[in-house]
Amino acid sequence: MKNNMEKADIVSTVKEMVKKRKSIITKTELSDLCDSILFDWNELGDPEADFEDIVDWNVDQFLTHTASANNMKRISMNDARESDLKVFKFDDYPAYSKEEPKAFTLGNKSNDGFQKVTYWICWLGVLFV
Repeated sequence: MKNNMEKADIVSTVKEMVKKRKSIITKTELSDLCDSILFDWNELGDPEADFEDIVDWNVDQFLTHTASANNMKRISMNDARESDLKVFKFDDYPAYSKEEPKAFTLGNKSNDGFQKVTYWICWLGVLFV
């Protein structure tokens, strides 16, 4: 077991685990999740424990039980451009595919007074807002 692991060591592993699940978490959620894993590892750690198993379990529990992990998030266009997201077009995903958008952005108001809404899906990545 590696003693006194640093938060930076955990962040990349957590990002990969979230990415595999095609989920979206905020920077605050990422920080909180890493702090929890860091506490588990450094304070409660088992000398026989496997680090990736601990991270996988914590990420799974977080995404399963955290309400914000299951809700669609409003993001900025800059966040959408910087992230590994793809525009979600409802015509491309029939209902039986069970694919759902994970985030949305609001564009400028058009002449009719409505804002353009663009939906985003996690293609091969994760968004850290």
